Formats: sequence, structure tokens, C-alpha cells
Amino acid sequence: MLNPPITGNDELDAYLYQIQFWSDPTTPTSYSDISNGVTGNAAVGYTQQYLHIKYADDDVGTGLTNSPTNKTYFGLYNSASSTESTNVADYTWFRVANGFGTTKNLWYVVLGGRLIQTFIGTTAPNLLWSVDAGTAIDMDVISTVGGKIGRVGYATATAYTIASTPATVTTIGNQSYPVYNQWGAGETWQGTPPTLGEGEGLYIISGVYDAGTGYTTWSAPYLASIKVLALSAISANLGTINAGTIAAGNTTNGVIISADNKTIKVYNAGVLRVQIGNLSA
Repeated sequence: MLNPPITGNDELDAYLYQIQFWSDPTTPTSYSDISNGVTGNAAVGYTQQYLHIKYADDDVGTGLTNSPTNKTYFGLYNSASSTESTNVADYTWFRVANGFGTTKNLWYVVLGGRLIQTFIGTTAPNLLWSVDAGTAIDMDVISTVGGKIGRVGYATATAYTIASTPATVTTIGNQSYPVYNQWGAGETWQGTPPTLGEGEGLYIISGVYDAGTGYTTWSAPYLASIKVLALSAISANLGTINAGTIAAGNTTNGVIISADNKTIKVYNAGVLRVQIGNLSA
């Protein structure tokens, strides 16, 4: 998937990333991606056993490192190897709104079935979350602490705001979820990421199941992603786009604008029909 353009406007960059994500036919629609400007994401399923995480200054891996300190991007690479790759081209890069600074970290919880959920913030959402330690994450090792197991719930809603209270909700058993409209957005909670309709937002809750008590304690939800299919839904000052790519379609049929190569290319039936700008690119 091509990286979205970078405008420097955190809110706009988040929207552009979602537009790119939902218009890419190769992206699994059963999972939300890690969103530019969004602190948390839906659980993502991987086929290989290990997840490699690196940090960098930009979306091509400049300044590759294991430390998020003062970095703006993180990269993910799913591999069969427990040794993390140092090849920047192996990673898919994601921008963090306002960067990591000196206080933010990438936290994760492995939920089983090689599902992993990530969160960017100064503290973990709950005791089951681990901070990225700079080594490959084994997706076959489920996150547990003292008999407690992580859970995650999903819901869609057309409202882009949701109540923050109650801060926690308790349900019985390890298959239960909060009741309908628990946080006032008309949300119905379930265990798998739903397919979003146009104009819908994906909400996520994190829970901890305690086998000793038989209860799951859920934290208040957050908005993880929005499905936007038309630019008319956005009103924003684009400013100057000086990096990245805008793709309306693909190299079979589409228009691709590259800020990196300073080109506009128009494709039809797999043939480059028009090229404006740098003709050697």
C-alpha cells in the first residue's frame, strides 16, 4: 500500500490515511489499520509468528532505531524470524500525531490466534499491556498476568463522539460484552472487528478477564478509525503537500500524484497515458 501524503496537519493527515486505507482493495477490511494520529487500533491478525517494530524520522526509515524517543514514525514487519530486520524496506511505516517525544511508547497486548492490539501513549491501558522492548514480539505467546487475560471489543456508530463515563464496566464471564448503548453512541459490542459503512466510526474497548472471579472489566471506549469515502466529507486547508503519494485508483486505471517525484501520472488499461512534471521519474 502506498504511503499517504504528509501535510503537517495532524487532523488532516489522519483523515487522508483513512481514505487511503479504505480505498485500497488489497487491505483486509475485517481489521482496522493503525491510524495516523490515532492512539489505539483494532486487533490485527498476522500469519507469521513474529512482529518486528522499529522507529524512524520519516516514512522511508531514516534514523532507524529500536527506541521511539523523539521519533515520528514506527514501522511494522511480520516475519517468521525472531531476529528483527534492519532493512527499512521490510517495514510498513505509520506516522504518530505530534511524534513520540520523550514520554510516549508503543504498547501491545497479544490476544491469541496471532491477534495483536497496539496503543501509543504515556501509560499502558491496563496491566496486561507490555511496552515494546526492541525485540521481536512472539505472536504465539498470549498476554497474561496472574491468571488475567486480555480481551477486546468492537462497535460501530455514526456518532464520532462517545461518553467517557462510566470509566469501567464489569460483565460476567469471558464471552460477555457491555450492553447496547452503554456509552450513549447506539453501539453494540462484539468480539470481531465489524465492516464499517460509509460515515461510520469504529470504537474499541479493552478488557481484562479474571479467571479467579469470573468477571471481565472493560475500560471506556475510544474512536479508532473512521470510514470516509468522499473528499466532500472533509473541509480543510491542505496547505503544502511536500511528501508522499495521493492515489486515486492504481497503475491499471487511476491517477497517481507523487510529491516525492513531482509527477502526475494517468493510467488506463495498465498503460501510462499522461505524465506531467518530471518526465524521467
